[in-house]
Amino acid sequence: MTLKLTERDKKLLVFLAAFVMVVGLGFGVLYPLLEKNQEKAEALAEAKLERLEKERKSSMLGDMRTKVDSMKEELSDTQKSFYEITPSMGIDKMLTGMALSSGLEVRDLDIVMPETGDYTSLTGYAEILLKLISQNSGGESASVYPGAYTADITMIMKGGREGLQSMLDACAAQEPKLRITEFYWQAEKEKEGQFTLSVSMELYMYEDIDQYTALQKMLAAEETQAPADGVQDGTEAGELLEE
Repeated sequence: MTLKLTERDKKLLVFLAAFVMVVGLGFGVLYPLLEKNQEKAEALAEAKLERLEKERKSSMLGDMRTKVDSMKEELSDTQKSFYEITPSMGIDKMLTGMALSSGLEVRDLDIVMPETGDYTSLTGYAEILLKLISQNSGGESASVYPGAYTADITMIMKGGREGLQSMLDACAAQEPKLRITEFYWQAEKEKEGQFTLSVSMELYMYEDIDQYTALQKMLAAEETQAPADGVQDGTEAGELLEE
């Protein structure tokens, strides 16, 4: 049996062949191109949003720097009220020198240094530190960091009443960085005009915030690199408080 194609059938076949080729071209070439264009459009939109966010942060950077500089100035003014981190030998030398300049004999000087991280909360000072750390960390909440240490001191001296009173006045004049918490006199029985003075004091020292933040970053890096070994217990900071 012979199949004869009419002119109309031939045209229809040509049309179907062309349609199949167009559809195949669409799915095989054009559709992947459309998908890539869509992906590029989405990536471009994300890039624009990222650029806008960076521009927003950049515009805020000037204000943040101004705030940080202002807080650093305020912190510096506040820190002038306290001693820098000082080892016990330095405290001993300072107080002994004050006593000798008043003509006194130091019978005993006991200095209890604080442990690393055993901070003292000083009114107003902690708030300045927390704000400054928060600004430097991009607004992230800072952990509790009062930033000041207290050394407890007990000092027993012997001498004339005038010299002892002079020593008391000199220590009281150091407040708020050196605060007298208790004292009492006792007359010497062996020698008239001689007294023994026992004084209890608290000496306040501030920790440098740059050293603190650098140490925290170092400890965090060590913890990330070697979590199994644990974190060193603030070796560098601890050295500052050693006797």
